[in-house]
Amino acid sequence: MDAFVAEDDLPWPRVLRRLFSDPLSVFEQTVVSGRGTEEMKTNDVSGRFGFDGLGLSVDVGRPNACARFSDVEQVARALADAGVVFAQDNPVTALMEDPGTGRLPSEIASERVLSAVLEGTLAPSQLPAVLTALDSVGARCSTAFSAGLVIRTRGMSEHASWVESVATAGRRPMQSVKINLGLGRSAE
Repeated sequence: MDAFVAEDDLPWPRVLRRLFSDPLSVFEQTVVSGRGTEEMKTNDVSGRFGFDGLGLSVDVGRPNACARFSDVEQVARALADAGVVFAQDNPVTALMEDPGTGRLPSEIASERVLSAVLEGTLAPSQLPAVLTALDSVGARCSTAFSAGLVIRTRGMSEHASWVESVATAGRRPMQSVKINLGLGRSAE
């Protein structure tokens, strides 16, 4: 029973390992548990993503591969260069020295975590540049990452046109999607 002991007072920057690896840890600056925000899955309540823009999530690392913050920064810089605006209430964004460039503090570069989720928004016209940036950084990044789009549509025909536009950009989108039925109630 004493094989695993949770350390309560980990020093900086080692504490990041727990914050980004334990989904029950709460990131102090965002007051959200887990490695990202709740917004992508609760958009019917929050309304963060509208009909005219796209949301993006990039999960850098995996439980079997892990990631260093140097990997996270490589992906973040590529996304920033492609015009992605990072979500303000995201733990990775809170760590950034400059969210406009995706730059993270050098003292956390070697810290390893299970994964870290970058989240942001972009205009539909930026999608080809973002996909190209992800291809480019994927060729030199030392860990795995996966990208997801948040697309708010008015119906299945609009959804089908987005699938076609992603396919036209040279990608084969997965057919397993999460569809929010809009049953949540807005806090407004």
